[in-house]
Amino acid sequence: MYTYYLKALLVATIALFFSITAFTNIVDYNTNWMFVKHVLSMDTIPQPSPLMGRAIHHHFLQQTLYIIIICWEAITAVICWMGAYSLLNKKIKIANIGLMTGLMLYLLGFCIIASEWFAAWQSAQSGVQVTAYLFSTIILLILIFINQPHKDS
Repeated sequence: MYTYYLKALLVATIALFFSITAFTNIVDYNTNWMFVKHVLSMDTIPQPSPLMGRAIHHHFLQQTLYIIIICWEAITAVICWMGAYSLLNKKIKIANIGLMTGLMLYLLGFCIIASEWFAAWQSAQSGVQVTAYLFSTIILLILIFINQPHKDS
């Protein structure tokens, strides 16, 4: 039974991470908003760039995408909290969904879309790629661990 507690604790840790992240982005909206705005407008990558056709300059669309990120973080937090609780009842499905939701935000949203599509890796001001790959790896390792067979002794 203790293995379920360990797995629940790890999922709760990810839930706490996403809770703090969403809360911070709501309370201190402008800090990460400026980062997202620069990534989407691609204004910190070396110019001229043949990739500038990918840039999003429309303010409303930029704001909408940032709000989607914050909502995604909050939803991930809620699902992971529910998943941590469900692991105490030896049910893993919700935890898997929560972790996958978080993994997709970082892997798809930040590693692929922000870093590659919007070329954030070219910006001297952006540390998104390293951080996104780090969080993606942590979430993936927890996802692998919680899906291992339970062998309590």
